[in-house]
Amino acid sequence: MFNVCLENISRGYAFKWFTIGSHDDLDSAIEEIQKGADDEILVADYEEIKFRYIYQIREALEKIEGLHEDNKELALEIAKDGGYSLDDAIEMVENDAIYIVHGDYIDKEDALATYLEETCFFDSIPADIMRYFDYGRYLNDMECNGVNFIQLCSKVIINFPS
Repeated sequence: MFNVCLENISRGYAFKWFTIGSHDDLDSAIEEIQKGADDEILVADYEEIKFRYIYQIREALEKIEGLHEDNKELALEIAKDGGYSLDDAIEMVENDAIYIVHGDYIDKEDALATYLEETCFFDSIPADIMRYFDYGRYLNDMECNGVNFIQLCSKVIINFPS
């Protein structure tokens, strides 16, 4: 889940990388690197999700553990690959303010076209008028109104403002 490097600065700057997926993992990592009761442990480095302090890892684990399993993976993917903070990613998946367009899309316009088709947006528009529809301008309007398009590996997430 989270890859962090913990450092024991009381013991000659000894450090080690850990993958933390639960409170037990974090406690085991701290126990492994902490040799004495007074040793000071710091987060020396991180991958993908930024942590400066151990309490931030504990808070993140608590927030993630409260989500449904599918939402856990999606929130982590948004935070790691989408460039959002973990808190923002969790808020997105908890508030159902997202629409997921699956597939490898070249750009946001392709994702928008798929979204509009899947939601039957064009059902009431005659075909002879449809050819004049400008996806680029509509996309620009959506983004100006706060809609975000988040490109991930195998999907595009459309995040609508709450």
